[in-house]
Amino acid sequence: MLSVAGIETLVFGLIPLYFLEGDTLRRWSPRTWLSIWSVGMLWFALVVVDPALNREAKEARASLAWLVILLVAEAAISVGLWSYFAIRTLAREREQGTAAAQPAPEPEPEPEPPALPVSPPRATSAPDTG
Repeated sequence: MLSVAGIETLVFGLIPLYFLEGDTLRRWSPRTWLSIWSVGMLWFALVVVDPALNREAKEARASLAWLVILLVAEAAISVGLWSYFAIRTLAREREQGTAAAQPAPEPEPEPEPPALPVSPPRATSAPDTG
């Protein structure tokens, strides 16, 4: 049971989505990612999928063609998800890039503060000296 969990973690954890480890590994070394993920997919098909198919039809073994179809379907789903997130990320970067490339609008001049009312000077009476 533990080996099945490990195989599933390997296969689904190495899908190259930006929030999974597969994306980091694929950016670091695409060949290493492909080799590890391919081995994981093969083991997933042989250990997890094949016995599950045989459980329903005990006398019939799943054919190699069926396993290949499942692998191709899994790969298509993975590539589709990767493409979706890659295109979405590129679109965001373009939006940010075009926003940064456009010159910033010139700031509007600040309006002058209203003038303070000036009262006329008061007439002062001469001091009483008396």
